[in-house]
Amino acid sequence: MLVVLAVLAGCGASSGVTVDCHGAKPGSVYAEPILVERADNPSRVEPYLLYVACKTDDEAAIVDSHGKRYRDFDDFRANNSDFTAKDQLSVARRMPSRGQHTGTVNLSGHTSPPVNWWLVGGGVIALLAIGAFAYWRIFRRPTGPPVY
Repeated sequence: MLVVLAVLAGCGASSGVTVDCHGAKPGSVYAEPILVERADNPSRVEPYLLYVACKTDDEAAIVDSHGKRYRDFDDFRANNSDFTAKDQLSVARRMPSRGQHTGTVNLSGHTSPPVNWWLVGGGVIALLAIGAFAYWRIFRRPTGPPVY
């Protein structure tokens, strides 16, 4: 059961967008354009700029137009306030793309934060244990002669 909970804790839909500053000069900031199709006006596609700030090859952050920082694109989708789950984003597979065509991914504009499955699973196990204990206390039958 604990193995199942551990596996579920790591589950989550990944966007497929990689933020990778490998080969970029540390301290570089790249403007990364994305296209947005709003749910309330699907016939219009508008540009939106994100910024990728590279600290090192392995460490980068996404910054939106309001200056809010995100760890990666999944964090951006879960915590941004500019888009809804019904908006559609067209994004480069690799950020920063630095002028290279890396393919695109079409995603919803917002996701809910990941559920802590281990916390939910732990709560279920605790409730089952309490229920089993209560059942045992209420319905147990004495196995020997009554003690007076």
